[in-house]
Amino acid sequence: MGRDKALLEIDGEPLWRRQTQLALASGASRVFLSVRPDQNLGRPATEQVVDTRVDLGPLSGIATSIDACRGTHLLVLAVDMPALNKGIISRLLARCGANSGVIPHVDGEAQPLAAVYTRDCLDPATRALAQAALSVRAWAADCLRLGFCMRWDVPASDAPLFANWNSPDDVPPGGFRENPTF
Repeated sequence: MGRDKALLEIDGEPLWRRQTQLALASGASRVFLSVRPDQNLGRPATEQVVDTRVDLGPLSGIATSIDACRGTHLLVLAVDMPALNKGIISRLLARCGANSGVIPHVDGEAQPLAAVYTRDCLDPATRALAQAALSVRAWAADCLRLGFCMRWDVPASDAPLFANWNSPDDVPPGGFRENPTF
């Protein structure tokens, strides 16, 4: 994207705040942002968990977040999936078991950055990071194989909700503007 996606805005709201509010609206008891040590989101009221393992990608941030989580389940929402809504998150959460998370699959492809994990998922993440195996999808597949998560095949009609913004071409015309105050 060439810029910090968390600071992109929809309707005047930064993506990080949008996802935070989505988690709260979906019933999260505690919400925090996983941030890089150099990431400046201004002064959000939301707690921030700093991922000190630099350059290890999203898996490192997820592992840090699972470790910081006090509950049994952790809802992970990537900041660059702005079409997610309360309805789809409610359906995702409803599929969790007492001891298992849920990883949605769209068109057969795992969506591990909009999923629910249990504390059991931390050990496979730690092992993967120690081996420099940084693929979030490979780790998610391990979580499924180990029974820590269940697979949810998302209906095709809901596939657009999982679209992410990786480049300016992914953003609808007029879909964002950077927040100049952060």
